[in-house]
Amino acid sequence: MIEDLQLRNRSPKTIKAYVYHVRELARYYKQSPEQLGDDQVHRYLLHLLHGKQVSWSSYNQAVAALRFFYRVTYPRDTVVMRLPYGKRPKRLPTVRSPQQVALFLDTVHDRTVRIVLRTICATGLQISEALHLTATQIDSSRMVVRVLGKGQKERLVPLSPQLLEELRAYWRETRPTQWMFPGKDSHQPLNAATVQKACKRACRGSLPTLFATAMPRYALNPLDRCSMESSFARLI
Repeated sequence: MIEDLQLRNRSPKTIKAYVYHVRELARYYKQSPEQLGDDQVHRYLLHLLHGKQVSWSSYNQAVAALRFFYRVTYPRDTVVMRLPYGKRPKRLPTVRSPQQVALFLDTVHDRTVRIVLRTICATGLQISEALHLTATQIDSSRMVVRVLGKGQKERLVPLSPQLLEELRAYWRETRPTQWMFPGKDSHQPLNAATVQKACKRACRGSLPTLFATAMPRYALNPLDRCSMESSFARLI
């Protein structure tokens, strides 16, 4: 299965998640997934929903993993037909005021983490995209950031003048080499967990709200206004 995923250029994170879900299926029945029947796989999905009460996103990820296994690695069309995706509930995001976001950013004391968060706020990058940013991706002549995102899809993101100046000041001060935001090992980007921990510490004193697992998907307004259309609902 891993080789099938690699041949399709799936990300390491996706490969890890898919292998985990197939392994959990095998562990639940204490049998190889190849030996399981349609009804058994169907009942396992019901167990995820009613027994483990997983979220719809986790359920859909398990369905995607099992669909891949029974469609590509061990083809069984009858099983795939009984693996439906669930409909996720749609809720409006909580909109933070510019003052709240500015207070939150000012509460972050670490210079590198703060500029990472300001970059995310201004561009709407995923945290993994921001942490893997390099100087060559910043096109000051066109005022855009070239981003290679999920699924190896490249896109251009607007770059605000204020963010550009802050990134330039940060670069002059730190002189990063490979990554704009390196970790303790300069050859590796800053760890996402470092940003998450700093973010949680800051929000305890600035924004009285619950933060989960990722940064905002997209912030429409530039950094100088720092108004966000989505909350920090998921901190990767």
